[in-house]
Amino acid sequence: MISKNSYLLSFTENNHPSFLLIPFRNEDIFNNSQINTKYNFNLVKMLQDRYPDKYVTLTSSGRHALKLVLEDIMNKIKYSEVSIKTTSDKKYISSCVTDMIEKLNLRWTRKHHNSHKVSLFNHEFGYVDESLNNRNHKNSFNIEDCAFSFDSKYNDNSLCGTKSQYAIFSLSKFFPIQIGGFLLSDTPIDNKLDDPKTIRYISNVVGYYFNMIDEWSESRLILKQYYIETFGNLNIKNYFEYNSNDVPGVFLFQVGENVNLPLLKKYFWKRGVQCSVFYGENAFFLPLNQFTTKRHIDYYYELYLNFLENNEA
Repeated sequence: MISKNSYLLSFTENNHPSFLLIPFRNEDIFNNSQINTKYNFNLVKMLQDRYPDKYVTLTSSGRHALKLVLEDIMNKIKYSEVSIKTTSDKKYISSCVTDMIEKLNLRWTRKHHNSHKVSLFNHEFGYVDESLNNRNHKNSFNIEDCAFSFDSKYNDNSLCGTKSQYAIFSLSKFFPIQIGGFLLSDTPIDNKLDDPKTIRYISNVVGYYFNMIDEWSESRLILKQYYIETFGNLNIKNYFEYNSNDVPGVFLFQVGENVNLPLLKKYFWKRGVQCSVFYGENAFFLPLNQFTTKRHIDYYYELYLNFLENNEA
């Protein structure tokens, strides 16, 4: 099927395009190889300058960062359960988080109260959970999950990751790299999980792009507004309320109750568009990063219209 803007909307087996949630493009494989060969950046120093009151540990992924944090807390106190709080306070939580908690023989719960010894606060998709401002840190260990929220800020303009004893980040959610993470902590943590060559690669590639942070955040905010305007033609609204300090990692939007969300996910994936359901809610998310373009958004919009008209994958 050809759309009004001459986009091919039909499913083409083995010949579909690829639109990732993360800001990684195929050519970055080769660009990053050249960067790693040519440069020698000290990313730890860059991050310490960004977070002067914290210790920084580079990791190969956000999951490894979480593992190191949970193990570090184990060395300080006995605990068996991690409570999880999210910006929306809804059911959705990434299995990357819960799987790692279970891998360490710990339980997790979505019931959240101040008596928990260890709590994880997930800043969902770049949208800040302000409840940490009212959290008492004296009798508990708190972890900020900033996987999608690298450059998001609290209402007082402090960066995500600075309101708790620990914070974990996924560098691949913000920079054009397939791997990479880091953690912030109040005391030093050694990383014995990852190969030094891998850490050097991450340090050089992310270090190379580090001065692009402000520009890329601004691009995301502009594109989010274009998403809202475009999908607003169908009375679709952004899931979270607007806040200029929130730098989005995806376009998360509300859908009608009659939309078959599992089928919608299958429809987009068959056409090469990474996406997912905001499980437990009538909501869905599509790619939004600094390399998303307005043409991409127009294409996603026409795909969505086509799905609504035909209701099949």
